Amino acid sequence: MLFGHPLDTVKVRMQRSPERYSSTLGCFTRTLKLEGFGGLFKGVAPPLLSVSAFQGVAFASFGFALRMITDTDNDGKVKEEDASSGQLFVAGSLSGAATVLVTTPTDLLKIRLQIRGAGEGGGLMEMRDAARAIYRIEGTRGFFRWVFLPLCLLFLSDRCSLFGLCCGVASDWKKPVEFSPPWS
Repeated sequence: MLFGHPLDTVKVRMQRSPERYSSTLGCFTRTLKLEGFGGLFKGVAPPLLSVSAFQGVAFASFGFALRMITDTDNDGKVKEEDASSGQLFVAGSLSGAATVLVTTPTDLLKIRLQIRGAGEGGGLMEMRDAARAIYRIEGTRGFFRWVFLPLCLLFLSDRCSLFGLCCGVASDWKKPVEFSPPWS
């Protein structure tokens, strides 16, 4: 987050007000000039506070989905090394769908705080105020109104790639490797 969040803030501001900024560097320097270094980190609190919830949901839902679609031993434990690539893909996709419930509201709050200009805050108190404003105007539904697009994108890409790649590589590492040098 140390390097990525300032770039995300610049991206969000340029998308929100393209007429205000002529370039990425222009947006970056204008934010530094008007708001200081802290301006680049507006909206960092929601993702930081939700990291543990996100990871918990991701791994728990992956494990649950994998148990549902694979054979388990007598203890009910998942044999990841026995899971096919397709099963890992499906379990990862279901995990991605579950994490959207955490990431959509926190991304909404992050973006609301990032688009604030100089002197408009962006800390924890402002995060609470932004959440209250969304709830007051739109209710609970307001936090999830854009859930369909992230659901589709994450469902088919992020988690399935992460778990499919990691578990696939890990299971390959567990297999013995036979090596014979070319000179023998």
